Amino acid sequence: MGPFRHWEAPTGYKPYMSFGVIQGNLGLAGYRRFYQPELMLDYSECTDTVSGYPVSIQAWRTPNGVFRNFRRSDRYDVFAIWEVRPGVYAHLTGGTDEQPTQVLMLGAVRAWKAQAR
Repeated sequence: MGPFRHWEAPTGYKPYMSFGVIQGNLGLAGYRRFYQPELMLDYSECTDTVSGYPVSIQAWRTPNGVFRNFRRSDRYDVFAIWEVRPGVYAHLTGGTDEQPTQVLMLGAVRAWKAQAR
């Protein structure tokens, strides 16, 4: 697995992105986030190929998911998972309080590149 291409968040945005690895045999569908209509507004999902790997990508808006300065606001979330070799899955989770940054996170997922070893 290789690094993401360089990308920068716009000034003032406070996103987070985390990367992890899962070992198991449930397949891409088995590790996706479970869709909860009341908690995952504006939900979308797709299956794509990124850097030669099948990837499941999900995006949604979590109502009142951010609490800052004594105010609640919505959080824009991203979850993507790749099977990088049989039974080994890389996943990325991200969240932000601004929808344009969610689009940037989705761009980071699609820009992922694997390095040959």
